[in-house]
Amino acid sequence: MNFRMHGAVLLMALALSACGAKIVKNAPPPPVDRIVAEAGSPHMQAQLTWVLVSEGPGSWAEEAVWDEYLIRVRNTSSVPVEINSVVVEDSSGQAAVTMDSRSALIQASKQTAKRYKEQGISVYTGLGSAGMTALGVGSTVAGMAYGSTLALGFAGGASSSSLALGTAFGLVVTGPVLGTIGVVRATRAHKMNKRIQARNTPLPLALAPGEERMLDVFFPITPAPNRVSISYRQDDAEHRIDIDTRRALAGLHLPPLEPVASDQGAGAAPEAQGAANAPGM
Repeated sequence: MNFRMHGAVLLMALALSACGAKIVKNAPPPPVDRIVAEAGSPHMQAQLTWVLVSEGPGSWAEEAVWDEYLIRVRNTSSVPVEINSVVVEDSSGQAAVTMDSRSALIQASKQTAKRYKEQGISVYTGLGSAGMTALGVGSTVAGMAYGSTLALGFAGGASSSSLALGTAFGLVVTGPVLGTIGVVRATRAHKMNKRIQARNTPLPLALAPGEERMLDVFFPITPAPNRVSISYRQDDAEHRIDIDTRRALAGLHLPPLEPVASDQGAGAAPEAQGAANAPGM
């Protein structure tokens, strides 16, 4: 992705943060024939089938500042089970719990961005450098960073972002305009929150013997998650299934990796090669 394209994406993200991101009409559904990662226990089978992120396949929300996990679970035992919680652990070992509030998701994602920024790492709202091939998408788009970094995506409220964009494009933003933007932003935020709550699977969830369900659960943006943990109860005993996602979701929300030269010494000057082979080096 060249600089100009990347800059356009950032400006669009700022504009959307000012007016309030909206629901995408007629958004295509996520793939239904994929298994990103899976794990099982003597009582239950769990398959991570997809992760919906901003601008990614199946995304229904512009500049979504959260992750939506689709997990197929099946009770393989002859006794009912009750799923109590689903937790995602990011690349730093920090656990994230499910949420069904837009504002809570945004706030938690901001905290994640701040935590990674302190380590010198930018967090992207989109796929980042995640192998889209690992998510079952063609390799021609692998490694492209969709969306803006979270730090830029959260640049102030409606008024500050609108003024910044107005200055950039030579526009004068007046009070009534800001008031209109505020109403639009609040309306879109309300609709987005209702959609999240409608899609979210309430927990705990009981599964009868042999029953299969699809969990649709929301998390704050979770970079390069290590695992998805599903806790459940059966016969008054607590159990847990850990789906290892380190390989399947490596690079999710993180910057593209720098290319590594295949033969760094091939073009070295004769003097440098001689120095490298000198005694004592």
